Amino acid sequence: MTEDRKRIIAISGSTRENSVNLNLIHAIIELSSGKLSIKIFKGLSDIPHFNPALDNDQPPKEVSNFQKQLMTLTAF
Repeated sequence: MTEDRKRIIAISGSTRENSVNLNLIHAIIELSSGKLSIKIFKGLSDIPHFNPALDNDQPPKEVSNFQKQLMTLTAF
């Protein structure tokens, strides 16, 4: 992997296995080969619905895992 490539986490708007959104992400990955480093986030269906009333210091583990992935873009 080249160090000067931008690192991106792609999130498909659909959780279906063979969705158009996911196919577009795969096409973008193929077309941007060598220019971008793209990782597909696969845990969208595990993240609970957003509820600001429940937002506290101990979010669900799925939310924490997602936050860690966003914070460590340089680690993949």
